[in-house]
Amino acid sequence: MKIKHLLFFLFLISPLFAQESEIIDYPHNLQEFYEKLDEAFPDDTEITSMTMNDWSYFKSSPYRKLIIKWVDFDKNVAFLQNINPIGYKLKDTSYMFILLDCYWSYKNGTDFDFDTRFEKQEAIDFPPPPDYPLTLQEFYEKLDTEFSDYTDITRLSFNSFFNKYRSTIGDRISSWINFKENTEFLQSINPNNYRVHKESYRPILMECYWSYKNGIDYDLNLHFECEDRCSKSHDEPINLPIPDLIRDSIYYDFRYDYKGIETIEYIYIYHLPPEFNNTNAYIYSFHFGWIELTIKEYVNIKKTQNQERDKIIWNYFKTKEKLVF
Repeated sequence: MKIKHLLFFLFLISPLFAQESEIIDYPHNLQEFYEKLDEAFPDDTEITSMTMNDWSYFKSSPYRKLIIKWVDFDKNVAFLQNINPIGYKLKDTSYMFILLDCYWSYKNGTDFDFDTRFEKQEAIDFPPPPDYPLTLQEFYEKLDTEFSDYTDITRLSFNSFFNKYRSTIGDRISSWINFKENTEFLQSINPNNYRVHKESYRPILMECYWSYKNGIDYDLNLHFECEDRCSKSHDEPINLPIPDLIRDSIYYDFRYDYKGIETIEYIYIYHLPPEFNNTNAYIYSFHFGWIELTIKEYVNIKKTQNQERDKIIWNYFKTKEKLVF
């Protein structure tokens, strides 16, 4: 009885063994690679009548499926070593696309340089780690070296400099703001660990570099502190002056002077539910607390635009006459 059960069990799992033990007829060298593809796809009309880009985009799908099976680093190492004796590091899909290009070249009678393609692709697949600056002085030196031909920086205003070079100098700076790999640099220039968004580093450090090139003092720490104030102002309050307050979907930002720098603060608007018959508005600022305004005072803020609104809001917080919490 046990033998019957065993035989029945083996019968059930035999397809799994057959599937796992599928024998792939791998090519072992480039000539075999060509021959096996010729045999699998005898009709070469399309591959010889289309450009590589068109053929690869529209018609190469069945070729890809077969080639990717052959790019097996465990079972077909002989073939990969044969076509890549130098040992360039490539991803599987990169091998597949290069071999597609190679086969198209073979079918169309054009030369194909494996070494050049492998070397170029390795730099894309496994780029060397960036040469990060570790201090502010290194930051200046690396930008001076890389952009030595940018001789007009001292003749540009900061706004003109930023608009002209944000996609060159700015992009290079952004590539150095890596919170995982370049913590030493970020801790060096921001030792107080101010909350600075990654995208905010670019304009701040561009202004820092522009100031350095123009011999102007620049308080980097203070600018980070202002950015920190702006970031923290996004935080909603933990404690409410009145438990039932509900936050409106509307929020405002206002600008004010902080240690000589224009700083942005975000504020949130709260109201009590209608059943409380209280139409006052409660405005919250992370740094300045709560102010309570009558509906008339709040409507006056809503209908006022830009700088005038900033002045009204700032005056309430500065004088603290409406401060409630």
